[in-house]
Amino acid sequence: MNPPDTDDTKSLKEQIEKLEEENRRLSAELSNIKSEGNRFKIIFESSKLGNKIIARGLKIIEVNTAVVKLLGFRDKQDIIGTRIL
Repeated sequence: MNPPDTDDTKSLKEQIEKLEEENRRLSAELSNIKSEGNRFKIIFESSKLGNKIIARGLKIIEVNTAVVKLLGFRDKQDIIGTRIL
């Protein structure tokens, strides 16, 4: 036989329920973000236009195949990490 719920126990159960709901909401949001990220990556990589992502300081952090071909490099790793003048 379980003892009757005290106010502290009820409060903890309510907090747990709120946290579980928040966890479900955040899990769904993370799933959506991953889906959008995958969609972006597919579009970025498959574009025939040269695309690049540049960080502060004008450092190239990502390029697609079109940029590699356009600039005459063999591999995108030859471009990533360089800076734009």
